[in-house]
Amino acid sequence: MAIKISDLETHGPKNWDKEKKKMQTEEYLDKLYKLQTIFHAQKKHAILVIFQWLDASGKDGVIKSVFGKLNPLTINFMSWKAPNELEKAHDYLWRIHSKLPQKGEIQVFNRSYYEDILVPTVLETHSKDEIKNRYDQINWFEKYMKENNIKIIKFFFHVSRKVQEERMEERLEDITKMRKHNDGDRETLEVRQKYLEVYENVINKCNNPEWKFVPADHNWEKNYVVAKELYEEIKEMDLEWPTLETNRTLDEYLENVEQIDTIKDFTKLKEKLEEKEKNNNKKNDK
Repeated sequence: MAIKISDLETHGPKNWDKEKKKMQTEEYLDKLYKLQTIFHAQKKHAILVIFQWLDASGKDGVIKSVFGKLNPLTINFMSWKAPNELEKAHDYLWRIHSKLPQKGEIQVFNRSYYEDILVPTVLETHSKDEIKNRYDQINWFEKYMKENNIKIIKFFFHVSRKVQEERMEERLEDITKMRKHNDGDRETLEVRQKYLEVYENVINKCNNPEWKFVPADHNWEKNYVVAKELYEEIKEMDLEWPTLETNRTLDEYLENVEQIDTIKDFTKLKEKLEEKEKNNNKKNDK
């Protein structure tokens, strides 16, 4: 059954309790941290997290609130912008391939190769045949990643036009958010519906693995949904602590342990004798 973006909510269910969901978010993040530790130690899989969104959907806050609670040593972030001259000289997936995560690593894409369908379609810079081929190529590329132990978790942040406009206005008034302002913000709003139409095609034609939908009007709801979905996805992976890898036999280890214990006993005896000798010398001095 086809997915319609118009059927997706930009906010969570009315019965969601804000404080309860914030508490549950923290619980999911605690569980994620533990899973992340095993995932990194095992070094069998890699994880690619993709964030796709309309401008002013608030993904920066999610990255800080969710991934800020995990171990930063095993996470990398990549924000994709328009390709530079070198990247343009190659196929559009060339720059993506070099940023795929290695085993034991989580890579977060802030936007992704889906921009190479979205932007050319809206701006009409490529032919329909080229765009059609890109859908097939991306499906193949994601199949390739899956077959090479890269788990892909894709999120689409859905924000209402009202909230999107409010956040863009904040960029003009709030000094802490002015850095996010772009003179093209107004143009982005004008083509909002075109982007949503292309997103609907992308979601339906490239839905393996399936997309996760994030209601993006409220920050606490975004954090909850992303944390929950990440946990649910990662806990289903074949994660386990790596076993001991060594060429030494158990007897060799036990022999070492016995030697260490003997050395410890000898050291303690030596310390006691030295202490006794010091005490005797003090008595003689008196």
